[in-house]
Amino acid sequence: MVKSHNNLGAGRHRIMDLPRATYAVYLSDSDALRYEADKLDMVLNRNDVYACGHIENVNFYSIRSCDGAPHVLLKVANDAVQWCRGMGATRPAQYMRQVVTFIVKKRFGIDADMACTGIVRQKGRYYNVYDLPRGFIYYGNMDLSNAGLSKLPDMRTVTIKGDYDISGNALLSFGGAPHEVFGDFYFYDNEYFYELSGRPAYCTIHGEFYSGRSRSR
Repeated sequence: MVKSHNNLGAGRHRIMDLPRATYAVYLSDSDALRYEADKLDMVLNRNDVYACGHIENVNFYSIRSCDGAPHVLLKVANDAVQWCRGMGATRPAQYMRQVVTFIVKKRFGIDADMACTGIVRQKGRYYNVYDLPRGFIYYGNMDLSNAGLSKLPDMRTVTIKGDYDISGNALLSFGGAPHEVFGDFYFYDNEYFYELSGRPAYCTIHGEFYSGRSRSR
């Protein structure tokens, strides 16, 4: 049973407040799921529609803004997020901070399709890249490519033992980059990369620094 502190109508239950005046909604029946999907101009397959409210361990959630408008729809099966979609079933880059917060607070796992969400896993625990502990050391590659970022998560005290990939964003500065990267630093295909000259000033990069318009060049 999912507990709610504010009912929004049949099959829709507000369950969690999220950053920037947004909140998460649990969808308990197929009519509620269809409503959210229609608002997001999204076509659902029949199996997903049937599963909502009928199949145990398969749940659907929506992330809404303060005006009640839905912006993200998530499918969770066996406590792992299977997909996360925004308007027109596209990747909801503008709301990834809220998605990350929701997943971490609910302690959900993530399936392969959830790459680049801003969640990293280490020793069986998930971490939100927007709220990493000071001095955190991540033993792996961190992929934040194509995440719709105009500003990096603050990792100025963080060490990445693998590669750090922030390609395909629209970054205006390197502010927030890690303290140290032991692998390669990828900065391909950023919209404003000509305005960022050279490497990040304070970040120690032990591997190579790659920038430009295409990885193939």
